[in-house]
Amino acid sequence: MNNGRPWFKFYPADWLGSRLTRFMSPEQKGYLIQLKAEAWQSEPCGSLPADAEQLWRLAGASTRRRFEQNAGPVLAAFRLEA
Repeated sequence: MNNGRPWFKFYPADWLGSRLTRFMSPEQKGYLIQLKAEAWQSEPCGSLPADAEQLWRLAGASTRRRFEQNAGPVLAAFRLEA
């Protein structure tokens, strides 16, 4: 999907130095960056659906249960839209 926003700023120092990511597992970090990319491509920009069924799939999780076990700190980084 090309919405005229082909890239977004990513600051490695912020990623590496953030408490948000510092205490996440590698799996959670994967969900986070995947959802950041999805949010960037969404309309309105920066939004994600509040639908749990869509979120785990957008995050690239293997199962909804697996996502829900790890999603707390990941979803704390977003404001979900209904």
